[in-house]
Amino acid sequence: MLVDIYYHFHHSSKRKEQYKEFLDFCDVEPSKLLKHATTRWLSLETCVDRTLHHWPALTSYFNSHCEVEKPGRIQRVAAQLSDHEIHLYFYFLSFILGPLNNFNTIFQASEARIGYLAAEMKTLLRTFLGKFVKSKLIQTTPDLTTIDYSNPDNQLPNSILSIGLLPE
Repeated sequence: MLVDIYYHFHHSSKRKEQYKEFLDFCDVEPSKLLKHATTRWLSLETCVDRTLHHWPALTSYFNSHCEVEKPGRIQRVAAQLSDHEIHLYFYFLSFILGPLNNFNTIFQASEARIGYLAAEMKTLLRTFLGKFVKSKLIQTTPDLTTIDYSNPDNQLPNSILSIGLLPE
């Protein structure tokens, strides 16, 4: 979907101008739509966040496009943007990719970083557990891998879970 959106606007000044009107109409701050390249996987977070930012304008644009009824890219993207499950999936990706990208970039230094692996994995695990499990349990358990996160007594109440939601 990210690549389809990018290529729809990439070489067409007319489409870009039409889309700017949808940005104004939906009161979305304009920013450049980025192309996700599978060989540059760290770019996925930025592409997902940018698409989430543009979601209302993109949905409006593709759903009102004159070719939305014809099979092809426009119809496919319009259907994906209207699917609430895909929207939640994008929010989840936005939530999960930040800590994962931070973890991955630590090990992209020119010198060996294997000595930091265990500590960084614990930090990553603590970050993710902190979203689901009571903090008292995380603080008092010596081995984080032994926490029974599936036990409802160890979980945070549903009323404070906010995975994938962007701050208002």
